[in-house]
Amino acid sequence: MHLNEKANRMVEPDIIQAHASHVMQIRFSHDNEILITAGMDNVIKFWSVPSWELKGELIGHEKSVNAFALSNDQDVLITGSSDKTMRIWELNSQKEIGVFSAHKKSIVVVEFSSCNALIATGSYDNKVHLWSYESMELFDTLDSHIANVTSVSFAPNCSHIATGASDNKIAIWKLPSCKLVKEIDSHSSGIIALKYLAKGKKLVSIANDGKVKIWKTKGWILEKEFNVKFTEMHSVAFSADEKHFTLSLPYKLQLRSLKTGELIKEIPLKPKGVYFAAFSSDNKYLAVGSADKTVRVWILKDLL
Repeated sequence: MHLNEKANRMVEPDIIQAHASHVMQIRFSHDNEILITAGMDNVIKFWSVPSWELKGELIGHEKSVNAFALSNDQDVLITGSSDKTMRIWELNSQKEIGVFSAHKKSIVVVEFSSCNALIATGSYDNKVHLWSYESMELFDTLDSHIANVTSVSFAPNCSHIATGASDNKIAIWKLPSCKLVKEIDSHSSGIIALKYLAKGKKLVSIANDGKVKIWKTKGWILEKEFNVKFTEMHSVAFSADEKHFTLSLPYKLQLRSLKTGELIKEIPLKPKGVYFAAFSSDNKYLAVGSADKTVRVWILKDLL
């Protein structure tokens, strides 16, 4: 696909000198007032929106912080690290209130269920642990994968959880029984991202085979598929209105239509390593964390 003139037009972002090493994950708070970043420097930081001033930081992990998730009430942040621990932080006081030796290898995925009942952690030990948010005790373990877990997505009504891994497979689990109800072996390379869409009626899967597949969750019928053609990808982000998604690729970020896969904007970024992107829930901002230790933030409408 040839880039059109609009896709080539560059828009200058705000740049945050965020971490002392690679930026590994970023997310906006649910109210879009804070941008949260995590780094290979073992630190989580909070930045005011839209001034991008540093408002606080969490220090405690002994290795890279790879993933985190914010509770729906924004009271608690759960973080996962290469030190194999899951840590619980109270946001108001910015203090650590719990630490768990959660996995045997690096934790790379952390997600809250929309009903705030469960927390999922995924690891390079091939397992997904589910934790009770109320008791912070281990609820169950999902262990059908035979390679690194790379993505999880809770259904909006909390009835199911989808897990994806480098074994190319997607597993669908019934909640709260944690019964494996469906295994999808449709991609030819490792799963990078999963996301429930349309109030849980659809699930999108994106893998390193360059394929984007959208499934109807009733009967698990493949509704749509398109090829976005890449050789290496670090992560995927989805806009809250389900219209757009990003691919974090070596040296560049791509913004695409989720309906058609059409390339909307390609943004060159160096050095190698665009690790994570995030949309604000009001679809106003797109933020990108990189190996150059920075976070760049664009007004999304300027890119469309």
